[in-house]
Amino acid sequence: MLDPREKHLFELLSVFTGATLEAIEAVANGLSALELDVLDGLSSLVDKSLIRQVDRPGADSRFFMLETIREFAAARLEGDPEWSAAARRSHATYFAGWTQRQRARLTGDERETAAGQMASDIENIRTAWRFWASERDFDQLGRFTDSLWLLYDARGWYHATVSLTTDLLDLLSATPATRERAVERITLQTSLARVLLALKGYTQEVEDAYTRALELCEGQGEIPQLLPVLRGLSSFYLYRAEFEKGARIGEQILALAETNDDVGMRVEGHLLLGANLAMLNDLKSGLEHLEQGIAGYDPERHRPGRFQLGNNPGVVCLTTSALLLWMLGFPDRARGRANEAIGLSTRLNHPSSTAYAEFHAGLIHLWIRENELAHGHAQTVLDIAEQYEFEIWRVVGSCLRGAALAGLGSADEGLAMIEEAMGTYQRLNTPPVFWPMLLYLQAGACRLAGRPADGLPAIDEAIEIGAQSSGKTLLSEFFQVKGDLLLALSLDNAAEAEDWYQNAVETAAEVQAPMLQLRAALSLSRLWRDRGETANAFKLLRDAYERFTEGFKTADLHEAKILLDAGVAEAPERD
Repeated sequence: MLDPREKHLFELLSVFTGATLEAIEAVANGLSALELDVLDGLSSLVDKSLIRQVDRPGADSRFFMLETIREFAAARLEGDPEWSAAARRSHATYFAGWTQRQRARLTGDERETAAGQMASDIENIRTAWRFWASERDFDQLGRFTDSLWLLYDARGWYHATVSLTTDLLDLLSATPATRERAVERITLQTSLARVLLALKGYTQEVEDAYTRALELCEGQGEIPQLLPVLRGLSSFYLYRAEFEKGARIGEQILALAETNDDVGMRVEGHLLLGANLAMLNDLKSGLEHLEQGIAGYDPERHRPGRFQLGNNPGVVCLTTSALLLWMLGFPDRARGRANEAIGLSTRLNHPSSTAYAEFHAGLIHLWIRENELAHGHAQTVLDIAEQYEFEIWRVVGSCLRGAALAGLGSADEGLAMIEEAMGTYQRLNTPPVFWPMLLYLQAGACRLAGRPADGLPAIDEAIEIGAQSSGKTLLSEFFQVKGDLLLALSLDNAAEAEDWYQNAVETAAEVQAPMLQLRAALSLSRLWRDRGETANAFKLLRDAYERFTEGFKTADLHEAKILLDAGVAEAPERD
């Protein structure tokens, strides 16, 4: 009952998954078979109930087909192979160009609007992508790549990023070898490893991807385009607790930044060098580099680069420096810096960075014994993990929430949550850098749940892993929990607990972490007080306490003050 031109338009619309008038007209204008006024044709099809027009507030109207009608139209289109090929090519050509034009908007003030419009047309974009992938047309796919990368990273669509990257790597492997293509392959391979790490944790698949990137890197030298590779390798070494290698990569990035006078690269270098130095027991130098990274970071200038994935460097600088400030004895500044990190990640609307900032802020509040706040941050992490399928954040967020619940008095519930999450975490084959912290949280929850014997194997494993690493930053915390568990198990273990507390004090002093030293000194001074060594207890605690200039309302400092005011004679036991 349709005239021939309406039939062609009806068949053409089956290629779209909903579209604006502008898109339909542009695709139709590239086809000689459609010599009709598209608007009139659409109006006729709407009147015949073959398509629907949906008006949206503040946006262009879109035209849709019901799925059963679309299937019928697609079958009719496939009945004419020449016409079908022309229609699909015109559709793919339009959306390649349209997607390419969104890149400038995605990195400017219109980024939210552009991201929303791209999300509305994402199925059309993916249809066009699949067309050019089947044609093995790398140049056409290149028109999509930058914009899709920005969109996927902003929305946390990392599963789609894996598919996009795999398609590009497959095509690149079949193209003639040039230096430009080699750099592209290295960058993509590294980015694939990073996104797999974000989704799945440290798996064999991730290690294989990084190994392939390393193989491709051989012989390429230090060129600016290799920054994503260096950044990825540094993160890789950090995840494997190979901090010396990570620090060397940070130095390499800083040297590359100076050579190219690249401010953004300089921020990355200070971040990576600072984080690895801190894990190598040099907290002050680590903080100095992070402060330089914060000073050089500008959210308006540091837009995501091409093929750049992972957490925002400004957010990571702020978050990591917050952790170091706490260890260095500045809990008030640490809170403020953690809140800055969350605020920046919220403004950037970057899910992975927000999960990162929220988790570490929660960890700081847990250490400060502000368990209600820690629980709130943990729940936010879990909400983000659920929405974006971030398995690694779902696990560590559950452990943080469980630890906070234990601190709030629901120790059995919290411990059960931690143990379930850790079972999942072990299946992710994640490396030592995360595992000791989760074991530490589990051991602490075991003590609060009245199960110190169950906590001892966990803290022993954490200590064993930490002792094998070149970084001792958190070992004092592990030693202290070991002493706490031994005393909770039996007062007959007092002598052994004393040794662990003494180790904790000495290790904290070695890494020059006043907060960690105070926490260990509190435990040891109580033990000495209880057996009548008041003078030694008082001196130990006073020396640790007098190094502080802020945070006197936090639990550890408040309790230390009570003990000191009482002459370390009669003071309430630590919760």
